[in-house]
Amino acid sequence: MLAKTKIMEHPTLNKAWQSKGISLRFANIFDNIFLTALGFFTSFTRRPSIIDAKIFVDSCLKMVNEDGWSGSLNQHCVLLREQFGINITEQSLNERFNERSEAMMRYLFEQVMKIHLCSGNPLNILGLFEEVYIEDSTNLELPTVLKTLYKGSGGGASAAGLKIDALYALRWGTMEVRFHDSAGSDTWQGVPTMKKGSLLVRDLGYYKMADFEDVEKQGSYYLSRLKFNNNVYEDAEGKKEIDMLALLNSMKEQQTKSIMVYIGEKKRFKVRLVIQKVPKAVADHKRHKLKTDKQNKRKSLSEARLKFCDANCYITNITPEMMDEPAIIILYGLRWIIEILFKAWKSISNIKEKINSMKPHRFMCMLYAHMIKTLLDTKMVQFFKIEFWNLFGFKISELKAFGVMKIFRHQWWTALTGGKEDLIRSVLEQIAQSILALAKKRKKGASEKYNDFYTFVNFQT
Repeated sequence: MLAKTKIMEHPTLNKAWQSKGISLRFANIFDNIFLTALGFFTSFTRRPSIIDAKIFVDSCLKMVNEDGWSGSLNQHCVLLREQFGINITEQSLNERFNERSEAMMRYLFEQVMKIHLCSGNPLNILGLFEEVYIEDSTNLELPTVLKTLYKGSGGGASAAGLKIDALYALRWGTMEVRFHDSAGSDTWQGVPTMKKGSLLVRDLGYYKMADFEDVEKQGSYYLSRLKFNNNVYEDAEGKKEIDMLALLNSMKEQQTKSIMVYIGEKKRFKVRLVIQKVPKAVADHKRHKLKTDKQNKRKSLSEARLKFCDANCYITNITPEMMDEPAIIILYGLRWIIEILFKAWKSISNIKEKINSMKPHRFMCMLYAHMIKTLLDTKMVQFFKIEFWNLFGFKISELKAFGVMKIFRHQWWTALTGGKEDLIRSVLEQIAQSILALAKKRKKGASEKYNDFYTFVNFQT
């Protein structure tokens, strides 16, 4: 355990919490002057009203903090009366949820996404790349009444569904979030604008040949699994197809290989293929998952597809000189970091609670309120994760750190919405001490290297 005086008096952390640091950034975003101007800018405030921009924003945030998605209009009215001294009917409050209030909450959400806490101190591992982006998505099932807003998959699922797409930058701790229909694939997203020399890691849901080419044209790198049904060739003309199953049969368990190949049918694209033959127990587990998922997503499973479970196959444009095969495999394992964040969002931030029926404008206002709360908590967890690792080599568990944020939920959001720097700084110091005491990451033995990005430093030193 690091001494309290050492943490609180450390110049980097101390500077971060001073008037030009994160305390001010948080205070500014919920400042009454800023929110009043935002109310006029979005036409939320067109004439004097008992519910101004500041009260509307604060009450929405308090609702999602205290009641999550289960809060009703009546409960919102009670909150306004008890905490703001405002008496309003459910009908009048419901009328306040309109295109103007939605625009105001959307703008505030966008401003929160832009808050950059680690302005001069990125994570000092993964330094081989300018930035490392991990992209993934999670789904929320919505009431059918919202199907015109976000279309669901239908069938056994709801006719309304929301997909939250998150692009997470590991070194700087920034995150972009987009919303779209849960129906359909993620391949329409395209490639984000990245600094030259960055890395984009995605799962098979985003698999698209044109995206790999776009990343390469930007002077950056990609890393993805290889789709089973993609043909692999030795030559650009596609005359010499590689028998992947025969290649696998020639390998021993845990053996890895790296070869340059061409993929694609109409247009050949040169990639580095990294293939690993997994232990039988791992392969059997993968086959079991495929078979049990068959009812919902797969009409048939070929023998070849089941045999392909013996392998983990990745494609990338990272050269062998930059990184060997074991490092590539561990690097792809970093994708699980965003899965851990989604787990924290759902289990601790309660973003995946059952959503009650409500009109679209109210739903969007509350969605933005949920995401403002969730993103600010995420940014704080990542700030401490980066700073404590860089300064002290202290490993933080994201789930435990989110648990600490939940403990301080009331003090934290009272400080934020109050917009007072001194109070924000005081709560931050309490959170920092609690994270040190309660959120240390436990070692998980040999398997840790597959899901802990701290261990990646071993491949860069």
